[in-house]
Amino acid sequence: MPAGVGTRSARRRITPEAGFALEKLGHAIEYLADEYAHEVGRLPVTSSDSSCMDPQVQAMQMLMAANREVYFECPVVTPLYERFLKRFLRQG
Repeated sequence: MPAGVGTRSARRRITPEAGFALEKLGHAIEYLADEYAHEVGRLPVTSSDSSCMDPQVQAMQMLMAANREVYFECPVVTPLYERFLKRFLRQG
């Protein structure tokens, strides 16, 4: 199942450094997507064959991969209800 799909998605503890990186990567991705849409007049269509893909699309995909890498390196925060359950089940 893809990450973030389901009834609850995992929250992550994002450090200030990771937050800064995510913000900058997000701005760069948005900038490239806007420029590409303005130049071509449509949103990019991805292909599995990267040799025929536009360099701007490849750059966006690289930035998106870096964005995911930074995000998934952040530790998952245990939900409050799980912490309560563990504490109460341990005492009972």
